[in-house]
Amino acid sequence: MPHDSLEIELLAERPVYYPDIVSHLRFLEREIEIIKSRFEDQETGRLRTAVNVLEERVKEIETQIRETLARK
Repeated sequence: MPHDSLEIELLAERPVYYPDIVSHLRFLEREIEIIKSRFEDQETGRLRTAVNVLEERVKEIETQIRETLARK
């Protein structure tokens, strides 16, 4: 799978810590895709709630990564 520029930078700068957080981020993004594929017109409110929670967590992680890079 090709890496985006942020991931490459993170991998180059922090070979131990960031691959783990980037892997976690990618895992969450994949889970969001899987859950969204299960959406139906009705009776999927719990899935939509789960996606919203996971999307917020992805934003938190992205912010954490950006803040760490900005401190360099």
